[in-house]
Amino acid sequence: MHDEPRDEHVDGESEREHRSECADDQRDPADATGYLLKDAEPEEVVRAVRAAAAGDAPLDPRAAREVLSAQREMPPDLTEREREILGLVAAGHANKVIALRLGISHKTVRNTLSGACRKIGATDRTQAALWAQRSGLA
Repeated sequence: MHDEPRDEHVDGESEREHRSECADDQRDPADATGYLLKDAEPEEVVRAVRAAAAGDAPLDPRAAREVLSAQREMPPDLTEREREILGLVAAGHANKVIALRLGISHKTVRNTLSGACRKIGATDRTQAALWAQRSGLA
């Protein structure tokens, strides 16, 4: 066990990899299905994995509180495409699915999402998805 709590995504991404999706990074991180903290009890991890496998998006309540305290209003400078992509992210779609659905490249989805994250102040996909849900985009 670790002395300090650290973040861990249900799908096994590191925090650095997950945050990069909302940064100007050109890597293609896997889309997180849920979010747990590394100090989660084994039973919580099992429940989260099962929930993710069933199509849910498990989110640790402590992480949710932090995310929900973020900005709540729609910035006027989001483009229609950014709103559309944020809505699809909030609905749980992977970037590749979004690209196919919108008829654009995977790289365009990633770059547009990165720009939207900067505008709304999100540092990772989970924050962006929760912001989009609160803003009525999903």
